[in-house]
Amino acid sequence: GRLGEAVLVPMSLDMAALRAQAGSGAPAPLFRGLVRVPGRRAAEGAAASGALARRLAGLDEAEQLDVLLDLVRTNVATVLGYAGPET
Repeated sequence: GRLGEAVLVPMSLDMAALRAQAGSGAPAPLFRGLVRVPGRRAAEGAAASGALARRLAGLDEAEQLDVLLDLVRTNVATVLGYAGPET
């Protein structure tokens, strides 16, 4: 087909493998919408926020801002399917 033209590609998919990849946060962007992963539990979020608070506690305001910006950029890159915040 031509560039930019949609095509249909019949193929077999290992859905268990895709779910396992999605559970670890590593599915290819092309397949990300094919599998559902249960949301994180609130306890996991609370533990992570406690770790972040401890990490920020010993830093001055400028260093805290750097850490938080890096955290946000990394999470946005992940959501958008990029390998990291630099890409």
